[in-house]
Amino acid sequence: QISNGSKGDLFYQAKVKFKEVENRYYPHFIKVIKKRMINRDYNDGEYDISTFCFDEIVTHGVDKIRPENVLSKQDYSQYKNEAYSYGFWSQTEFLKNHPLEEIVRGSLEFEKPLEDQFKSR
Repeated sequence: QISNGSKGDLFYQAKVKFKEVENRYYPHFIKVIKKRMINRDYNDGEYDISTFCFDEIVTHGVDKIRPENVLSKQDYSQYKNEAYSYGFWSQTEFLKNHPLEEIVRGSLEFEKPLEDQFKSR
């Protein structure tokens, strides 16, 4: 955890949980909180929160992802027009194991509930 020196003024925080697999430790949860800096002279008290969960730790048969194998933003565009499926999102194993934190859900639902946002697509 790093702060700028004044009490309660968080600048950066990282929380990592490890899991032992075959006598080695691998990260299975990473949460990073960092101050959102629009410009360095302005502090609006907002933070960016990133959370990474690794449910299955694979230790063998994994190749490095090379830059030429990474999907571009244009490659993802094929998924933009897919219809929303409540059944999929309510049954997906990942969201059952890692539900949205209340503060994140509250932020996403600031104007209207998530269900309504997806239905209007």
